[in-house]
Amino acid sequence: RAPWSPWALFPMQARLAAAASTSGRTRIDPRAPQPRARTRLGRAHPRRQHARESTSPAQAERAPEDETTSSTMVPRVFVVSDIHTDFEENMQWVRGLSDTKYANDAIILAGDVSDDLSVLGETLVLFASKFRHAFFTPGNHELWCKRRGPLKDGESEADRETIPDSMTKLERVLRLCDECGVETRPRLIGDGERKLWIAPVVAWYHSSFDYEPDITETRVHPPHLVMSDFRLCEWPGLDPKDDSVAEAMDAVNDARGWGTFLEWLRRPEQSAADASVPIVSFSHFLPRLELCPEKRMLFYPNLPKAVGSDFVMRRIQNLRAEQPPGARRVRTHVHCFGHTHFGWDATIDGVRYIQAPVSYPHEWKQRPGSLTVGPDANGRDFDFSGRRRLAEPCCIFDWERHGGFAPKMSARWSDHYASNPRTPQDTELAWWVRGSALKGRADDESDDESD
Repeated sequence: RAPWSPWALFPMQARLAAAASTSGRTRIDPRAPQPRARTRLGRAHPRRQHARESTSPAQAERAPEDETTSSTMVPRVFVVSDIHTDFEENMQWVRGLSDTKYANDAIILAGDVSDDLSVLGETLVLFASKFRHAFFTPGNHELWCKRRGPLKDGESEADRETIPDSMTKLERVLRLCDECGVETRPRLIGDGERKLWIAPVVAWYHSSFDYEPDITETRVHPPHLVMSDFRLCEWPGLDPKDDSVAEAMDAVNDARGWGTFLEWLRRPEQSAADASVPIVSFSHFLPRLELCPEKRMLFYPNLPKAVGSDFVMRRIQNLRAEQPPGARRVRTHVHCFGHTHFGWDATIDGVRYIQAPVSYPHEWKQRPGSLTVGPDANGRDFDFSGRRRLAEPCCIFDWERHGGFAPKMSARWSDHYASNPRTPQDTELAWWVRGSALKGRADDESDDESD
């Protein structure tokens, strides 16, 4: 077979990239709202009507000062991952979020909303209508192409769209985001001296991401025998048991404006303030193994082989230093992620890593302590274990309250590693793992911890 190329999925981006390379000029302005297609899911929310209008780089230098784009209205930034709105409790939570409280804010959706495009579309439309800016990157569930939910009232199998493989599903998901008014490319938000870059990263995991010793005292099945992704995804010309899927998914970012994003960060003509604008990048999968508990702590010890990507780390690790010559200070960089369903807030090598997973309803009953993170920038814990309808997304950035990012938040596992060094050479199972029926629970726990 011919080598797979991300440009095959995004021919318009290929033409733009070719034009830019021949002319020496960038044709895409990441600060300008991108034109939006009219969606079959309904008209765009009134606050987002302006986003369908094309804006030139010159026009983007200063946004119109009306009640929705005033420079005094600096957005707060919220983040959630693993929303799983296939569960009615989770969908009801999204529907119940205020229609006015977040009107000037941004929400980051770090993957795993639903494998069902209709559920995904409804969820994206809800977030896009409630928040001024909604950002999304796909998780593993979005790329399942072999499983469908139950037929809805009046629906037949013939009504359903056939999607042959996961790369085609990715194309459909990204197109759906455009239709719903949800951003999937890097963009600069805010105005004046109060700005923030938000940069989604498309990714997939690979087993070589895990470099720590394996558990040997008991048999642990490899991920391809227990993880749903290996049954429900189809990768034409690629092998999910090696690095090829992760590499191909990472290349999609280059087809969707990542190079233009880096060019904007390095522009020599930008102001001193713009040269140090903070960055929030986000992916569904982990960029560092240190963001996952060690194998001996996990009910499924081989989970680290199916949670992260070195390609994500290579893409984001130097963003703080992407500046024009002579910049006065290094950028602040926060990276948000999901997938493992563990609350997290840790800073490693100058980059802060945060996870705020909505997760499955039953997980909040079984292990709420490992999911909770907070207090956030609003002074609230991200916690769904009590009255779910009162829970809010995790606020990580609030200029008015904190002059930027929230203070360090508490989360069980990241707090543990703040006080205890990582010792992966210790492969003796933790008492709670040893006391469980490991062999029989592997499939269930891999669903809880990584689906």
